[in-house]
Amino acid sequence: MARALLIRVLRIVLVGLAVAACPRDARAIGGGVGIDYSGGPGDQRTQDALGYLTTKLGGDGDLTLIGARYDNTEIGPGTLGAVGVGIPVPGLTLIRVSGARTIGDKNYRAFRLQAGPELNVGGGRTLGIFYLHVEDNLASLSNGVVTELGVPISPVLAGGLGAAVASKEGGRTSAQGTASMTWGPAGRVQLLGEMSVGQNVVGFSQSGSSSQGGVLGRLPIMGHGSSSKKEAGAVKAEYGTQATGLVGIRFLFP
Repeated sequence: MARALLIRVLRIVLVGLAVAACPRDARAIGGGVGIDYSGGPGDQRTQDALGYLTTKLGGDGDLTLIGARYDNTEIGPGTLGAVGVGIPVPGLTLIRVSGARTIGDKNYRAFRLQAGPELNVGGGRTLGIFYLHVEDNLASLSNGVVTELGVPISPVLAGGLGAAVASKEGGRTSAQGTASMTWGPAGRVQLLGEMSVGQNVVGFSQSGSSSQGGVLGRLPIMGHGSSSKKEAGAVKAEYGTQATGLVGIRFLFP
């Protein structure tokens, strides 16, 4: 009950921040649409189509809203909704807070919260240090720390490096490293690529500091959870060293 209440409060806070921060000038709003394909442990595959809106807030701040439709080989199809806010703070670059809710067409439900500072470390590079909470209704629960380094390589190419350590139900610990790349071959087109390798990986990497859509650029679908419920679409538990990969494309506007 306490956890459910906390989740509801966090949703209200995120929506309130988004509404309060919305700019009056509609011309300040941009966005994009795209598709992704990702693969992970146990031959798990996910395809998704997404759309998002983003805008600048008070100088360096930003607001992102995202919606997506996905299909996963183990949990089936579903819908995602998410909101993220970057709040300028004196002495820091930004405080980022994001939340996402995944609702499967069958029984699957997942929630993700990420919050923490994003620092400007010079040369256009950013370093984010975030608390990450991910849970679903298949008895999967994870709390951890994520670091993300965004590195501009050229005007049309950006790289990202990330690392995460998290505790999981059952006393296991997961750890993973991630490398990503974003390439803009044309003015309003971006190609994304990401690879993550880790021990007891809880899901696809949530990093995205170098991709359009920011920290909300990935679906919060658990990579593998408990299969104790034995229900349709339940994700099988797998442990050990695993790798996940993602490729995607974004078409930007205006």
